[in-house]
Amino acid sequence: MRQSFRFWLVFLILAAATGTRALAETPADQDAQKPFVPLHPLTQQDQARRKALALYGLGMLRLRQDRLVEATHILEEAVPFNPEAAAIQRALIPLYLALGRNDDALTACKKTLALDPGDFESWALYARQLKGRGQPKEAIKALEQALASPGLAEHLDLQLQFQYDRGALGEEIKDYDRCLAACAEVVRILESPEAELELEALSDQQLKQQVAATYERMVKIGIQAKQYERALRLFSEGNRKYPILARRLDYNLAQVYAAQGQPDRAFATLKEYVKSQPPGAEAYELGCALLKQTHRETEILPWLKASSDRDSKNNALRMPRRDIGWKRRRLIRRWPRNRPPRRLIVDCSPSGTAGLPSGAWTMSSAD
Repeated sequence: MRQSFRFWLVFLILAAATGTRALAETPADQDAQKPFVPLHPLTQQDQARRKALALYGLGMLRLRQDRLVEATHILEEAVPFNPEAAAIQRALIPLYLALGRNDDALTACKKTLALDPGDFESWALYARQLKGRGQPKEAIKALEQALASPGLAEHLDLQLQFQYDRGALGEEIKDYDRCLAACAEVVRILESPEAELELEALSDQQLKQQVAATYERMVKIGIQAKQYERALRLFSEGNRKYPILARRLDYNLAQVYAAQGQPDRAFATLKEYVKSQPPGAEAYELGCALLKQTHRETEILPWLKASSDRDSKNNALRMPRRDIGWKRRRLIRRWPRNRPPRRLIVDCSPSGTAGLPSGAWTMSSAD
């Protein structure tokens, strides 16, 4: 009886253990024990893509480890397995540039853009390489393709950079209309409400200074293109928006008036500009030329003397210089304060002063 009881007790314990194990096994565990059988057998193309993906991952790992040569070889090995993968060609571009393989980088750019026309970063790299090869017109077209990419709308900083580069290239090839259009886009972006949010590195005052500098550049380009009415409109627009920074544009306005044959108005504007004590002698050269053009040579020396007293740190007003005024030699000397000249003689006669070229002038004392 006792042996029979023991037998049944052992049997119940073993049965309970087997049932618990069966209940503990989930369907997922049961499936994990089965070998994977694909629904459809892998084709040769699928296997090639898997190989390309594995090599791409390994190449990017080597890139993170700064093993550039090895990363380049691995990515090049991945290309034949999936020639239509734009990511592989895109990853090769900076590697080729870092290794000095510029021709291969240009080819990789073309392949990437053929596979993914909306890749604005690759368009920018392509434009940079074309610019370095002396092809500014093609570089402008590449930048315009980058600017037309839909994905660029979320990157305000890149929009600014591309427009700056586009304007610089347009000025280089003297395509002033395209250059001014790019500058206008820069102004629009900087004045947009999104600029303060996305360009966090720039304060509100710095944004205004950037806009004023862009207006100044546009006015200069208008003068260079001899589009004086357009330059005046741009000056009025910038002056109306940013009156605090208007004085920095007065020199450009004086250039416009001078080019339009209004020397008196140009000199009046220039006098306001030199009150800001600009460095160098460029503005004073223009002033001397304007005074001579209006036959007011006797005002040249007092005006320069007053400007020199006001801006004592501008050595261009104190030291003898060549090619100043109307590109003839002049001698300007500040007289000692304890020996002021009794009389100023300005000689602009055709005969000139002895030893100086015709039309030159000098300052001396007359007893």
